[in-house]
Amino acid sequence: MVEPSLIDRQPVPMPYSNLPPAVDPVTSTEPTTGDAVGAGFLNVIYVPGKAIICTAGTLTSVLVMLLTFGSGYRAATGVFNEGCGGDWVLTPEHVSGQIPGPGDAGYYPGTRRY
Repeated sequence: MVEPSLIDRQPVPMPYSNLPPAVDPVTSTEPTTGDAVGAGFLNVIYVPGKAIICTAGTLTSVLVMLLTFGSGYRAATGVFNEGCGGDWVLTPEHVSGQIPGPGDAGYYPGTRRY
């Protein structure tokens, strides 16, 4: 008699595979106190980083304009907007997911909140 190989064996269904998850999924994106605290901590790095990136984008845009004698204004504008555009401060709504960010459904980089 030939022993069946591991490839020939069928997987055994797990009896607990149809149980509900142990923790209810998050269905609300309303900001909590933890989101506000998280936004405060994240802003310690985010705001200075945004200022550094904006400064670098501005200098690069000026350099592009000088090197192309003004004909590269579209590229210069794109570099400037990439560094200086968007929100400058994270809010609890950002952290909770109420405001979509890059990689989230419904995110469009051209929209800004004022």
